[in-house]
Amino acid sequence: MIHLPRGAAAPLSVLAALLMAGAPLAAQGARVPFTPGMVVTRSTAIVPGRYRIPAGDSSTAAIVVRGDGIALDMSGVELIGYDDARAPDRFTGVGVRIEGGRDVS
Repeated sequence: MIHLPRGAAAPLSVLAALLMAGAPLAAQGARVPFTPGMVVTRSTAIVPGRYRIPAGDSSTAAIVVRGDGIALDMSGVELIGYDDARAPDRFTGVGVRIEGGRDVS
């Protein structure tokens, strides 16, 4: 399980590395398609796939999680914010932001 402190944000490069490592995350909700900027308020599993998202600054996030005790299952999900994987220092933006929650995995 991945636990981030309240208000923490995982950069896209870190999130991609964790997802590629196959970190198991359990979710009780139905699988939903990824939508940039989506807000998750209950346990949810995102439909596996490669999703191209525009790179942003730290004020925006690809996914926002709000609430307590939420499990976000991103097994098989790859968020792509920059075309050249060989240039990780050019990655910008936030993959997943936890807002005001605890016990989020």
